[in-house]
Amino acid sequence: MSQLQLSLLGTPLVKHGERTLTFSTRKALALLVYLAVEGGTHPRKTLSEAFWPELDAEHGRAALRATLFELRRLFESTHEPGERAHLLVERDTLGFDQGSLLVLDLRLVESASKQVGRGIEPLASQAHEAWLAQLEQATHLA
Repeated sequence: MSQLQLSLLGTPLVKHGERTLTFSTRKALALLVYLAVEGGTHPRKTLSEAFWPELDAEHGRAALRATLFELRRLFESTHEPGERAHLLVERDTLGFDQGSLLVLDLRLVESASKQVGRGIEPLASQAHEAWLAQLEQATHLA
C-alpha cells in the first residue's frame, strides 16, 4: 500500500507515494484530515451535518458522496492495482484504515513532545540521537 503523508503544520500538504495530491475543495482535504486524525469510523449522517451544516439532509449526503468520490479517485490514481485505498467505506459509515501506511506530522511532534515532557536528562546517547532524529523529521515535514 502506498504511504500517505499528511503535513498539517503550516500550509497543508498531502502526498500519496511520491505524488502530491491536489484537492478541488478545502472540504475534501478537511474530510481526509478529520478521518485520519480522529481515527475510527463515523456515521455518514454525522459527517454530512458537520461538513455541510448549511445544506438539508439530502443535499448534505450528496455533497459527502461527491467528496468521497474525489478522495477515492485521488487515491486510485496513485496506488498500484489491487491495493486498498486508505478509506474504509461502508453503507452508513466512513473511516480511515488505521492499518494503512500514514505519516502524520502532528503525531511526530506529539510523540517528540511527550519525550520532552518525560524529561530528557540524562538520556543515553542512543536514545538522545533517536529523539533528535524524530524531532528533525517532524520539523522537516512542517
